[in-house]
This record gives sequence, C-alpha cells and structure tokens, in this order.
Amino acid sequence: MAESARIPDPEEVPAAVPAKSSPRLLQPIWIVPLVALLIGGWIAFKSFLEQGPTITIQFASAEGIEPGKTKIKHKAVDVGTVKSVQLSGDFKSVIVTAEMSRHASSG
Repeated sequence: MAESARIPDPEEVPAAVPAKSSPRLLQPIWIVPLVALLIGGWIAFKSFLEQGPTITIQFASAEGIEPGKTKIKHKAVDVGTVKSVQLSGDFKSVIVTAEMSRHASSG
C-alpha cells in the first residue's frame, strides 16, 4: 500500500536561498511608451517650428468671418487662417486674431 505522508523534520528542510536577479535598467515593455513619447515630442516640435506669426486685425464688422474657416489670402494664395473673433473694448469694432503661415512672415 501507499506509504503515509511523512512530515519532514524542520532541520531536514533546506533553507531557502533568494535568487539573484540581474539588474535591468530598462524592461522591454517600456520600449513602446518611450517610442510613443519620442514620436509625440517630435510631432510637437515640428508643429512649433512650422507655426507662423499670430496677427490681430481690427475691422468695423465681422460679417462673413468664421474662426477656423475663414482664410486670409494675398494674391489668391492662402497665407493664414482666422483663429478667433472678439468685440473690441468699446464695442464699436471687432478684433480678429489670425495665424499666418510660416512662409508668409519672410517678406
């Protein structure tokens, strides 16, 4: 028949020895977020470099001007986009803020 389970004496059980882990500075799973961070940083930096100057223009009326849609043109070429339209402090005119393209600022 089967032998009954014998409980070992505590002195017979070998002591546990902790395994030495190799020091890893970078786990492989962290490569994906680091690559995403680098790509996001590059896109932000490139966007910053390509951004042109911001100008403000005062008009008597804002009729037909829509932020984000209205283009600023010079000789039939788009050189900027209207970003915001606000009333002036005295409520007699409007202040239009526009972002010009980078090539429009060179001359």
